[in-house]
Amino acid sequence: MDAKQLKDLLTVDDIISIVTKDLGSNGNEWDSNGNPIFQTICHNPPGHGKYKLYYYVDTKTFVCYTECNIHADIYELVRVVKHLNSFKDAYYYVANYFGYDGSSKELEEFKEITSDWDLLNRYDDINNIDNSAVTTPTISHNLLEYFSPICPEAWYKEGIDVETMKSYNIKMDVSMEKIIIPHYDIEGNLIGIRGRSFNELELAEGKKYAPVYIENTMYNHPIGDHLYGLNFNKEAIIKSKKAVIFEGEKSVLKAQTFYKDNNFCVAACGSSISDKQVELLLSLGVNEIIIAFDKENDDIIGSEKTVKYREKLETLAAKFSPYVNTYILLDLYQKLEYKDSPIDKGKDTLEFLLEHKILIPSFSINRTKGRKNGKNRKI
Repeated sequence: MDAKQLKDLLTVDDIISIVTKDLGSNGNEWDSNGNPIFQTICHNPPGHGKYKLYYYVDTKTFVCYTECNIHADIYELVRVVKHLNSFKDAYYYVANYFGYDGSSKELEEFKEITSDWDLLNRYDDINNIDNSAVTTPTISHNLLEYFSPICPEAWYKEGIDVETMKSYNIKMDVSMEKIIIPHYDIEGNLIGIRGRSFNELELAEGKKYAPVYIENTMYNHPIGDHLYGLNFNKEAIIKSKKAVIFEGEKSVLKAQTFYKDNNFCVAACGSSISDKQVELLLSLGVNEIIIAFDKENDDIIGSEKTVKYREKLETLAAKFSPYVNTYILLDLYQKLEYKDSPIDKGKDTLEFLLEHKILIPSFSINRTKGRKNGKNRKI
């Protein structure tokens, strides 16, 4: 039995068992479609998270609707919660939990298959690893014809022009009460479809942004492997040698409205930045990164909330600062409301904050190390 076969055999009761009895969620709730909801053990200590970790039975996928925004199968969830080193370790863990002996024939065969990957895991120079075969499945662009080409009035009122929404293929699904947001990889392949819900029930369940279902198929994708807007704006990023990273898609669309062909903004679509997202930007030869995440500080210098938020931004900046000039935007000027994006109050406010951006220095690594003509670097 391989990993896929084992996962396919797991019932909803099996999933509830391992998540509640072993991984730390205090029981579960249910959504309106009969999918179990667990506490957010993906990034909170056992028993302390909100019930925002959904398990979608049809796709056997967990989705967290709070800060970590994880999209994972049972193996990845186990790897994250149990702090395991590899997919293989997670497979062993799940198999053993459900009664498979670690010395069984199935697991011995799996060990032989994964032994070469273990060697790669111990090899820390990503410049020598070929990632070309690791791709996100693509979706037919024709699928977008399922949705109405109407531009959402709510976003137009917020300052996103019709030209931008059409160029980014923003659409509406009136029946589901959602704004439709297609996601593309760097080459422009459609890889996922997210929706911004206006349905009161979904909003009450914390599902403001979520992958879209069409006829029982969920069109999710690994958000941490890509950057929203990169396919549209990579030429501007290459030309300017800089990039602004926002949290959400809407900020990229506002920047597109303001700057058109000179838009060098992307979105991480969450409150973290993955190593894969770092590598995507460094591969374009950037010399400057600006992290422009939603405001979580207050307006008091030195307050506990401000210090904590600055530490969070500096941790994100540390992923880039050994290689390029890296800045953070920290609003201490009462320009933004709590949870505003730096672009939400308009172009003038964004440019004011950019003028006051904070350089995050790095003294640990020579910036020339690992640079290969503006392409892959060791991170």
